[in-house]
Amino acid sequence: MIQDTLIQLEKTISLIEKKNRQLEEKNEELIKSNTKLKETVKEKIQSEKMASIGHLATGVAHEMNNPLGFVMSNIGRAQEYALKLKEMIFSYEKGFQSLVEQGHTPALTAHDAVQKFFKEKEMDYVLEDFPKLLEESQEGLNRVHQTLKDLHNFARVAPEQMELSNLHEGIDSTLRLLRHELKNKVTVTKEYGQIPKIRCNLSKLNQVFLNLFMNAVQAIQDQGELKIRTEHEKNFVRVYISDTGCGIDPKQQYKIFEPFYSTKTQGQNMGLGLSTAVSIVKQHGGNIQVESQPGLGTCFTLTLPMAGIPDL
Repeated sequence: MIQDTLIQLEKTISLIEKKNRQLEEKNEELIKSNTKLKETVKEKIQSEKMASIGHLATGVAHEMNNPLGFVMSNIGRAQEYALKLKEMIFSYEKGFQSLVEQGHTPALTAHDAVQKFFKEKEMDYVLEDFPKLLEESQEGLNRVHQTLKDLHNFARVAPEQMELSNLHEGIDSTLRLLRHELKNKVTVTKEYGQIPKIRCNLSKLNQVFLNLFMNAVQAIQDQGELKIRTEHEKNFVRVYISDTGCGIDPKQQYKIFEPFYSTKTQGQNMGLGLSTAVSIVKQHGGNIQVESQPGLGTCFTLTLPMAGIPDL
């Protein structure tokens, strides 16, 4: 009787242990699913934010481009007019000088008056400086126009499809958008290899570049270098983005690609997190690797297949 009870008890215990293991497995699956759901929700929210910013930035760029076009056209015309006026003044000066040399008294009087006016109003300096001011204004407008173009290309809501694109153009346009962040702090060195166009969604990859560039800028305390190197190997293209910043603690390196993980203080973050950047690269059939030494700097390596993958 007791023996039968013990056997039954053992079976019951074994069944309970089995059920416990099943519950633990289900619980682990739920935890993984919950983590994945949080990551998906975060990516969706971030994607919607970027889409909203994209619509806003595209609209602002469009609204600014129209008056900017007028101003650029007018500055160009003003440069032409300034050159003609300068030539006219020199022509009058030459004519007056000829009459003075011939002893023409009224001309001599007028010439003296003009010379006095030139001296009082510093017209020699004005004639020399005015074209330079127009030229500098034209250069400034060209920069504004290029920035608006880069902003439009970066922020536009791209279709979920891939096409042959030049990675160097994407990198350059993203760097131009960060000109203010880089100025007087970071020296940018570009070592571009001979790489072919790759099939990708360049708008999404630009978001990855932006995130990695901002990480580099924020890792550099005072002065430092941001180095971008590209190379082509067989069916892949690699982009190396390295900095001379503070580096990443070895204990944190395996965490930096996890969702919701950040070493930045409030207000520092800009663009996408590294987990979403990794997701974008994986959507392209590629991967991101990191090498870092505290106090020496960090290098991210993006490996992307030339052929890409089927449309996202």
